[in-house]
Amino acid sequence: MIGYALSYLPVATRFTHAAVMQVHKELEEVAQVSGAGFWKILISVLIPLVRPSLLNGGLVVFILTLKVMSIAALLSGTDNMVLSIYIWSLWENGTTGEASAVAVLMVALVGTLIYFGTRLEGPSVGQDARIQ
Repeated sequence: MIGYALSYLPVATRFTHAAVMQVHKELEEVAQVSGAGFWKILISVLIPLVRPSLLNGGLVVFILTLKVMSIAALLSGTDNMVLSIYIWSLWENGTTGEASAVAVLMVALVGTLIYFGTRLEGPSVGQDARIQ
């Protein structure tokens, strides 16, 4: 997991950097003038505005880590097997049915995580933000 996190850290940084740059400094200044400290500004102003970008960045990094096999192959050992390497070994051993079933489970897991990630993100720009 550390290898994947370090490998895709620049991608996640670009997502968050673009979102933070779009938050105007005046919002933080207004909160500071109103008496909020650093942590209060971070929790009540910055994180709610940047949350969709953080979630999307996390989802993109998660999807990228699932499809990359070179890092998994380098980190894989006899007692440490990554899911993509496990699918590959099943395929090479001739158990294509099992390999397909595990791959479908992996796709279902990723689809579920993307669904819940977009639900946590909230309404997109242009969508009705009212509670239904």
